[in-house]
Amino acid sequence: IDGGSTGWADWVDDASRAELIQTLRKVTFNPRSQLWKWCKEVPEVSTIELVITKGIHMRILVIPTGMVMTRHYPPGCFLLSSALHGTCAVRSFITSKRGGQNTTRETAHHKYDEKSKPWIYYGGPQRAIKSTSSDGVYIGMEIVLYPPGRLSPNYDQHSEGYLKINLMDNTTQALDEIFMEKTEEEIEASGTYEDQQSINMGDIRTRVGGLDSALTNITRRIFATRRFPPATIEKLGLQHVRGMLLYGPPGCGKTLLAREIARALNAREPKIVSGPEILNKWVGEAEKSIRGLFAEAEREQRDKGRNSALHVVVLDEMDAVCKVRGTISDGGVRDSVVNQLLAKLDGVDQLNNLLVIGLTNRRELIDPALLRPGRLEVQMYVGLPDLESRQQILDVHMSNILSHGHASPELVHYLTTNDLAAKTEGFSGAEIAGLVRSAMSFAIVRAKSADDMIMRQEDIERALEEISEHLASDAWRKHRRRSRWRQKVRQWIDRR
Repeated sequence: IDGGSTGWADWVDDASRAELIQTLRKVTFNPRSQLWKWCKEVPEVSTIELVITKGIHMRILVIPTGMVMTRHYPPGCFLLSSALHGTCAVRSFITSKRGGQNTTRETAHHKYDEKSKPWIYYGGPQRAIKSTSSDGVYIGMEIVLYPPGRLSPNYDQHSEGYLKINLMDNTTQALDEIFMEKTEEEIEASGTYEDQQSINMGDIRTRVGGLDSALTNITRRIFATRRFPPATIEKLGLQHVRGMLLYGPPGCGKTLLAREIARALNAREPKIVSGPEILNKWVGEAEKSIRGLFAEAEREQRDKGRNSALHVVVLDEMDAVCKVRGTISDGGVRDSVVNQLLAKLDGVDQLNNLLVIGLTNRRELIDPALLRPGRLEVQMYVGLPDLESRQQILDVHMSNILSHGHASPELVHYLTTNDLAAKTEGFSGAEIAGLVRSAMSFAIVRAKSADDMIMRQEDIERALEEISEHLASDAWRKHRRRSRWRQKVRQWIDRR
């Protein structure tokens, strides 16, 4: 999904989306067709209209290398695109206009090629598609589903100015000539061997701000092997990473990042459980709870083998239940939980369709056996955001407000600087999100109608004072000093 989108299309159900994506993945251009030859030689940006009917618009986009095509659909539209030939870069922009002032901000930037999974985006932002193909042209397919009640075939606000070829009068014959179905081998070789195993890092980066360094490491350590078919990885004698630990002070995005990792991998709905929830005074119940978290993954791997979908288990507050064995007098309950978890992560019947993500504020309390290679081997510190990261987090939380025109021109200009990010030094991601909610609450109280809900710069300043009062408490200052000290120690260790 292109995270630059602002108008979600909830009216398209998940099953229909999955079926549409799976169908489009099988479509490729017929290199023997006359239209293919024409597309390869066209000197200007062009669209080939294939289907325009109530609620559906299907077209081919042809963009010579170095040229740009602009698309803009209002919120509510659901769009699916696929690269049939070549490569492209897609940039999303949002323009706010109030009081005669225009401010345009880039909200997303993605690159696609023929091996990319078909990507979804929604109406709202303006998008610029630039051909970066090395052989002269990018050819893509675009399918638009219009929201109920808005079935105009001219919904694209930038549809003029391009060469148009109309094949709608002979659609069936045209489709048979132009397209052919990929073989199973071609689909597997594309790098997205199953829809549920595909990876979309752009989606994470636009939903989770301020964690670029962590995402770079996650891409290499967690996602890299999952981009290729299982047979390819098995030939290399490799296995997927089955466990990782995210640690750091509260409110810095560990739980959000864990959810987005599962979303990016298109895994089953992640099972998220807090450590204290596992503990039970009855003998054997805690171990039973651990086994229950892995039961579905075990059953699916037994039934489907390498074609099993990925299952993600998130253990929040892991230090509460996985402390160093022998240090707690609780009748051995926690020790048994650690042993059961070790057996599931690195036992005789290893699950290759599993990713366990542990979350904790205190890594030093966790039993060292869980942190060894083959278990929670990837350990990533998620600390307080720096200036650039705070700006990214602000961009994420302000994006919908800006794109729907609920910010004053003065505030829009103010947000293009780093002034607000500088004033939030020491804020966690959760506190920055709270800052935006607090500021918007002032605008909501002041508004007489939905159109009057305009956030102003003074709302931000008042919210900043409100949040800062909480951060000024003695207990919170001590906690924050400890967090900053740990973060500096961690950075020093990483540099060495």
